[in-house]
Amino acid sequence: MAESPLIPGAVIRVGAPGPVFRPVPGHTAGVLTVATGPDTGLIVPLTPGTHTVARNSKAAVCLRDLDVSRNEHARLEISEDGRAVVVDGGSTNGTFVGRARVTGRAALKPGTVMQVGADELLWAPHPAEALGAVRSADGRLDFNRAFAAACGCRELCHPG
Repeated sequence: MAESPLIPGAVIRVGAPGPVFRPVPGHTAGVLTVATGPDTGLIVPLTPGTHTVARNSKAAVCLRDLDVSRNEHARLEISEDGRAVVVDGGSTNGTFVGRARVTGRAALKPGTVMQVGADELLWAPHPAEALGAVRSADGRLDFNRAFAAACGCRELCHPG
């Protein structure tokens, strides 16, 4: 397992096909995690830019929940420094941030729940001093784990 490409929270399924593999891009601003709902356990690393949330395999955040719009339920705008903004894509069921329906743009702060259909998602930006990585000659990423700071998501992983 130490040499596997699994990331924390990855779901391993035996006996049925798993989700479509998407390689982790080189520079991610953070990860979006489905905490509860039909897609629980899904973790999507996101780069800075605009990303679609939909029930569509071409969407950056592809959810299976039937209450999620097929083409564009919502958009996530991710900045270089890890700030996230949610824009509803005109969905019938709505997009909610902290239980408030998104009607324009809404900031998605770390620890605040974004609800899309029956799925509840959490955004966790990477800390400024993110884990150092260097791409090796064979294309793999080598991480400097010896002096890596602990992730700043304790409150997300272990709510008190």
